[in-house]
Amino acid sequence: FWEWGPITAQFRMTTEHPPAESLIKVRVVPFVADDLVILRMADGNWDHPGGTLEPGENYLQALDRESLEEAGARITNFTIFGAFDCVSHNPEPYRPHYPHSQFTQVIGFGDAEIISDPVSASDGEYEVIEEVDIVNLETAVQRLSGRSDGLWQAEVYQLAAELRSSQK
Repeated sequence: FWEWGPITAQFRMTTEHPPAESLIKVRVVPFVADDLVILRMADGNWDHPGGTLEPGENYLQALDRESLEEAGARITNFTIFGAFDCVSHNPEPYRPHYPHSQFTQVIGFGDAEIISDPVSASDGEYEVIEEVDIVNLETAVQRLSGRSDGLWQAEVYQLAAELRSSQK
């Protein structure tokens, strides 16, 4: 279980495609060979690519858009390994086209090709990305664990690396 401000989330392992009617966000743990892509935000914290679905967008379209916007990356394959079942304690949905107050976020891993610098999102939804770095698992876990709410991110990076390794 995690708390993200007014949202309570519970992680569960799954390989199922998420139900479109409850999905609002896709997250990815991107690999370049055996290393991992992480993002340094303007506040100095490290993060991973991912983001919210736009109206009419499915999660694979959002994955493509968010990976390019945030990491300048093309994800060449995507394997779902988990979902976050979320409950919002906000009085209204985050965006009008999202379900409220229960929704899902999906997470997976995939091979990534860095093809450009990050591209700014048109709606300015996220912080400015200062750096895209490709690091080994130990460094990714160390950096992600360094932020107050980053332990869950470090854990999903470790889990993604284990699952990906077991598929080889």
